[in-house]
Amino acid sequence: MVSWASCPANKIVKKLKHINLEGYAYFVTTNIYHRQKIFSNSPIADIVLSALFFLRDKGYYRLYSFVIMPEHLHLIILPQNKKTVSQIMHSLKSYTAKKINNLLGRSEKIWQAGFYERIIRNQDDLREKAIYIENNPVRKKLAEEPEKYFYSSAHNRERMDYF
Repeated sequence: MVSWASCPANKIVKKLKHINLEGYAYFVTTNIYHRQKIFSNSPIADIVLSALFFLRDKGYYRLYSFVIMPEHLHLIILPQNKKTVSQIMHSLKSYTAKKINNLLGRSEKIWQAGFYERIIRNQDDLREKAIYIENNPVRKKLAEEPEKYFYSSAHNRERMDYF
């Protein structure tokens, strides 16, 4: 049996560039280094939450949906002002890594290298991904209802951009 790690296609996937299509929203996922559950710590998750809204308010993107899970982050964003998803993720991850390391008094990797993105093709796709994102804490038994999970668009509906 061939594992994904030894599969020749794995080497190709690692070399693929990120897609940048202007005017399209993206479903983005990024993970914490070694999938440590550091976002279970509220002050650390607060740093990411603040950064998400700061970059949105600065015009980097329209923010349609998000969830900050203990060991990963999901977003649906529409890049703005000629920003690419790669630039946005670099800004988000480098800023939050510095702030988190300062808070913890250390200098370690916070985020896993890279991220995964998928273009949102239409309104149905957008709705499906937003529901998936907002129900993630419920599926993982972190909340009984999406709206009760503080670190999500479901809880922060009034601060979200509209589709």
